[in-house]
Amino acid sequence: MNKKLIFCIVIITLCISTVFGIYYYNKSDTNNTNINYNEENKENLILEQKLYGLESVTDYYTVRSCIIKYYIYYQSLYDDNSEISKDERINNLYSLLDKSYIEKYGITLENIENKFNTKINETEVFIDDVLYLKENNIYTFFVKGNVRDLKINVFKEISFIVRLDTNNETFSLFLEDYIKDNSLDNIKEGNILDYNFSDNIAENKANKYKSYKFSYDEYVEDLFDRIRKYIIYKPEKAYELLNCKQSKLNNYSKFESFIKDNYKELYIMTFDSYMFEYEDDCNIYNCKDKYDNFEIRIYCNNPCDIKFTIIKK
Repeated sequence: MNKKLIFCIVIITLCISTVFGIYYYNKSDTNNTNINYNEENKENLILEQKLYGLESVTDYYTVRSCIIKYYIYYQSLYDDNSEISKDERINNLYSLLDKSYIEKYGITLENIENKFNTKINETEVFIDDVLYLKENNIYTFFVKGNVRDLKINVFKEISFIVRLDTNNETFSLFLEDYIKDNSLDNIKEGNILDYNFSDNIAENKANKYKSYKFSYDEYVEDLFDRIRKYIIYKPEKAYELLNCKQSKLNNYSKFESFIKDNYKELYIMTFDSYMFEYEDDCNIYNCKDKYDNFEIRIYCNNPCDIKFTIIKK
């Protein structure tokens, strides 16, 4: 075989090897890119399921208004003087429940009264803790709080999942049994949840909401009122909110004695006005009692994360 032919064969072989080498390198690089891309997507999906603490006062009021609506509809089932029919009242309550909740517990318009067979009186709703996650236009809020029976002044702890569809301005609810059955009662900020909810919340006659418009005067008065009512009717909860580091009432026995010794003045304590301070990344509202019996300082990092101190003048 002459030298020219051998040289041509070597050159052709090298060219073929180079082409195949480039092809496989690019294919491998493409595959690696796809893997990274999928991992990035997976990470984003996980981040979307991460629970965050509530920061928006507007969301705080909006979520509370949805729960208030639920209790109004629930109470109406037992209102013999209602101007609307029993069927309509049943349908209103049914329409607030999330379709996944309805399917899980086999709820129908015909059997819903079996689930709501305990009569309730008019209630007052207090929201104490809210975590949320967001997926596209859907916000899912995990809510803990208390309701006060206005007839007998008894408090009951509550838990809800409130879902807001911001495109349709609709909401739906999961009740406490769902939260317990799915081990969601001890979740904390930063937890990752692997739950799939419906993509949207279809509109019906009962489940529309509006973002609540508030003033800070109203908000501070609400904080003041919540603290006062916990002091009077549920002191153990009030003590949970007490800023013991800034208060001489640094154990429950002292706090309980303080309430007992000043019960009359605490009962009539009424919000008058407030002065605002900002200190160590914390909003502080110095609230004035209308009767000038107490000095109340409310420390607020977010709508639910509040502490207070109270001093008798």
